[in-house]
Amino acid sequence: MVVTVNPLATANASVDQTVCAGGTITLAGTIGGGATTSTWSAPTGAFSNVNSLTSTYTPSIASGTVNVTITTNDPAGPCLAATDVMVVT
Repeated sequence: MVVTVNPLATANASVDQTVCAGGTITLAGTIGGGATTSTWSAPTGAFSNVNSLTSTYTPSIASGTVNVTITTNDPAGPCLAATDVMVVT
C-alpha cells in the first residue's frame, strides 16, 4: 500500500492596514504548501493585478472598512484552497 500525503495550501494576506481616503496600499501576500497561484478580491475598490502577491489596492470607500481576501488555487489531491483576510481601514 502506498500512502500519499498532500501538503495543505496556505495563504497569508499580511497584517491589517490603514489608509487615507483616496490612498493606495501595497499588498504583500504569501502562499505556500500545495498552493501555486492566488487571487485577491474585495467587495469594492481596484487592484493593479489581482493575481500578483504584491499587487496594489485602492479602496473606493471614503470611510469604514473593507475586507481584502487572498485565495489560493485548489491544489491537486484532496486538500482545498486556502483563504486569508486583511482588514483595510
